Amino acid sequence: MRLRFSLALMLMLAIVASSLPSSFAWGENAQRLITNKAVETLPDEIRPFFEANRQFLLQHVADPEEAEKRDPTLENLDFIKLDHYGQFPFSNLPRAYTAAVSKFGRRSVYNNGVLPWQVGTYSKKLTDAFHDHNWADAKMSAAYLAHYVAEAHDPFNTTMNWDGKLSNQLGVNERFGKGLVDRFQLFFFVKPNEAAFIHDPTDHAFEMVLSAHSWLENILLSDVRAHQGLSGYNRTHVAVGDFIYDIPFLRHSDNKLLRNVVGGWEISGIVTMESGLPINLNLTNNQGGNFVGGNNRPDQVGAIGYQHTPVTCTPACGQQIQYFNSASFVNPALGAWGTLAHNALTGPGRDNWNLSLFKSFNLSEARGSRLELRLETFNTWNHTQFQNVDTGLGDSKFGQFTSAYDPRILQLGGKIYF
Repeated sequence: MRLRFSLALMLMLAIVASSLPSSFAWGENAQRLITNKAVETLPDEIRPFFEANRQFLLQHVADPEEAEKRDPTLENLDFIKLDHYGQFPFSNLPRAYTAAVSKFGRRSVYNNGVLPWQVGTYSKKLTDAFHDHNWADAKMSAAYLAHYVAEAHDPFNTTMNWDGKLSNQLGVNERFGKGLVDRFQLFFFVKPNEAAFIHDPTDHAFEMVLSAHSWLENILLSDVRAHQGLSGYNRTHVAVGDFIYDIPFLRHSDNKLLRNVVGGWEISGIVTMESGLPINLNLTNNQGGNFVGGNNRPDQVGAIGYQHTPVTCTPACGQQIQYFNSASFVNPALGAWGTLAHNALTGPGRDNWNLSLFKSFNLSEARGSRLELRLETFNTWNHTQFQNVDTGLGDSKFGQFTSAYDPRILQLGGKIYF
């Protein structure tokens, strides 16, 4: 019964952990959640001991993490880099610790992590503590065992790409780990199975890390898809042209006054025509980060339409222009990511003309002095060119233009050359 006691505890923790597939890189809150639920699955013969020490277990289940902060070399106890040993299912790695050390060397095995063997080690410590009636060691061994079993269900504890750096997804372990658990734990419905007997805790721990590792590809792909969208600098069309034109009218007139005053003018310009930049919608108001972070996006429930519809508000704000159909977007369910893609909408484009009219008047041909007059215009046709849009779902002006480029500007200049 004593052996069954310790092994049942380990499997019970494994079953509870596997029932939370979205909570991989656990963190303290998840470990306490798992341990708390695990106690409820134990057989009646042994549950009273753990019920009496529930708070002790919850308090100390994260102790190995605190020890790792003081001594970083202990981090190797919390992971195993399976992909260092070849391809799935990594049959090149012996599951017996002595055989693995004999094959790869003690330093290499330790440097690449010893997590499954830690599960086996603390399962044995728990068994021995109960056999010797050492209740203090039994409580601490149970807390450490709960910690390592939880860590064995973290896919990022089973790979060399533990922080996403190798796949250019830095921080993915946090996004799908501690951060996700801390935001979603209020919505977890945890109903674990009853504890069951395990013959070989170490071998079962290897099955746990293999199962966790099998989730990696899906997690990394989901992370990429969650951020897919146009670059913030993407413009579908950009056309820029410039010109200078000598106006031929009266340039060669026989009338000297007409030739010098009316003739000989030049016109130049820069024309810019470009489509808008992508815009990314977000959540504001009481929805805020929606329990999944401040960068969450709305759900899309209708077609994206660009309508440019006038909207009359209060006399103080005058008339606004609704750029896109705001009814196509709603808040996602609490705790859920929005379905709208990153940078899914396109901002307003621009059609801008800057024209100049200029002429040189000779003052003295002998001295080479002359007067140059210039009339310069910016946004010559005085078209309204909208710039920014309110992108916060929940704002009173959501989907409306909030700013525009300058209206037409005229400037007159003169320059004397002598």
